[in-house]
Amino acid sequence: MTNGSGANPSPPLTAEIVLDDPEARRWRAERWIEDVLEGWHLQPAMGGRWLSPADPHLRAPGALRLRAEYEPDLCLCTLEIWSDGRRVFGLDDWVGADPYP
Repeated sequence: MTNGSGANPSPPLTAEIVLDDPEARRWRAERWIEDVLEGWHLQPAMGGRWLSPADPHLRAPGALRLRAEYEPDLCLCTLEIWSDGRRVFGLDDWVGADPYP
């Protein structure tokens, strides 16, 4: 399979974090996703907008695992939240062809 240019596709970039404390979870999740996006040369402000619809899940008791993935060839980012082995939130966002400089 190729990425349209005849070259092999770039592997997706992934990052994960486990957050235990519901009191500081939203703040820690926002800092984490902003750092991840900036490291991938994407607009870090997108992270806060992604977390807004996930807020009820971020307030739930127990540990949560957040997983982010970026597929550079497709310009697609995915954010997932997992609790007790179940995916409780997920979103995909096309981030465009122009990465953050």
